[in-house]
Amino acid sequence: MTKNDTLDVGSNSVIDSTLYYFFTCGITSGTKYPLDDSNVNAILASIGVNLIICASTIISNFLVILAIYQTPTLKTPSNYLLMNAAISDFLYGLICIPLFSGNFLRIYIQKSHDCNLFIIMMASIHFFGILSFWIILAVAVDRYIAVFKPYYYHEHISCEGVQKYRYGIVTLWAADAIFVTVALALKTFNAILIFEAACFLLIGGYSFFIHIKIYNQVRSVSCDIQTQQTPNMERHFKEHNINSEQVDSANRKKSTSISKVDLTNGHLSSPNRQQDETSQPNTSKITKKPTTRTKPSQRRLTRQERRVALLTFLMLASMFIGYIPYAVVTAAWLSGIDTDWTTVLNMWGFTFIALKTLLNPIIFCFSLKSIRNAVGKILTRGRIRNKHEITSTSASNRNNVC
Repeated sequence: MTKNDTLDVGSNSVIDSTLYYFFTCGITSGTKYPLDDSNVNAILASIGVNLIICASTIISNFLVILAIYQTPTLKTPSNYLLMNAAISDFLYGLICIPLFSGNFLRIYIQKSHDCNLFIIMMASIHFFGILSFWIILAVAVDRYIAVFKPYYYHEHISCEGVQKYRYGIVTLWAADAIFVTVALALKTFNAILIFEAACFLLIGGYSFFIHIKIYNQVRSVSCDIQTQQTPNMERHFKEHNINSEQVDSANRKKSTSISKVDLTNGHLSSPNRQQDETSQPNTSKITKKPTTRTKPSQRRLTRQERRVALLTFLMLASMFIGYIPYAVVTAAWLSGIDTDWTTVLNMWGFTFIALKTLLNPIIFCFSLKSIRNAVGKILTRGRIRNKHEITSTSASNRNNVC
């Protein structure tokens, strides 16, 4: 494709500057594509990577959705938000990636443009792209309440909030549809970019601020637990007249004592067993963990909150990293720069955004052991079912031969 190549959009090429114009024929018949062969090859490579990401995104997010849906213990309010994120990424891989790749493959190869395909592509990309930011914000607010108001979260959300979260998720999708309609109803392309960039910065910045507060709170709670354990351990040693030298000598004698195996009765015996037992100090009290002011359930909750906080922060980080190339292209377009590298970077920017939808289920399984185990059980059941089917098929074939 050369600089003189143009695009044929058919009879709808001359349309007023309206919402329908932006949706359908934002690329008019007079639009030129100053691309040489190397840039076309880069675009084709990005389309090929998009298709690979598409298949992986659909499979991985479907497994996460199925794991949360089929596991009763995973049906919690926070996991419903994670399942909502997986549904959004699943639909993004099912709808947006094939439409984007097919539409631009047709543009750069066949030099033709389908307005109906373009309108569906633009609406779906904006809808699911903005929805991902709203979901990240909802997860951040959920984690904020769970960390800073644990009793309120347990009484009003963990026990009774599942149904409320379902209504909230439906409201979130409806609000996102209204938001996208307002964004795309603007007259000019620059106005749309500025509006979306401002909203992304506000939503993303506020989510990042919430995650920083959650991280500081979880870290301070962990430090409080450690500081409470140290004086209680020292107080326990003083009450039983035990010093560190006795603990070290007892552990040293246990590690250096050589036991002989009595082959007649099959258990261990020591020549100076009674003498060792009488000479060693009583360390059973030492190995027992002293009681602290922090309850075990609270300590487990802290570790769980740390894992979930890490999960949400990784989701936010992957989203920011995925949108960096698109942000660079947007800034270039707003500055009036439109060259070969901006076109190529726009294509690969979409690839980075698509890669974010693949990273989210990996982050879910990496951060939460419960989701990882549930996905593993689904895969194990599938392998066992396939083995049974193969065995039954081979047995039936043998019977038919006989």
